[in-house]
Amino acid sequence: MLHGGKYKGFLIISAVLEENIYNSSDFLLNIKSKPVLILHGERDDRIPTDNIREFESAISGALVTSKYFPEEDHFLMFSQRNAVTEDISKWIENNNGKK
Repeated sequence: MLHGGKYKGFLIISAVLEENIYNSSDFLLNIKSKPVLILHGERDDRIPTDNIREFESAISGALVTSKYFPEEDHFLMFSQRNAVTEDISKWIENNNGKK
């Protein structure tokens, strides 16, 4: 929230997101012109997809790319390691040099 200006982008994988942080003016200012990649399993029983979609809506001014895996849960990084790694690599390549 406080140091977001130092980053070129944000990668969100099955993340716990606190509404009071992502709705703060500091966070929204830091993220509004940055690329964001959201990867989330729709069967995540620890972090409901609705929470992630609320986050995505809150940062609508940012350059958001999102991918929801319909059959995956919270352990997306383990169950879909190759797909997640490929999505991250492509996202980094497509956003190289953007601030």
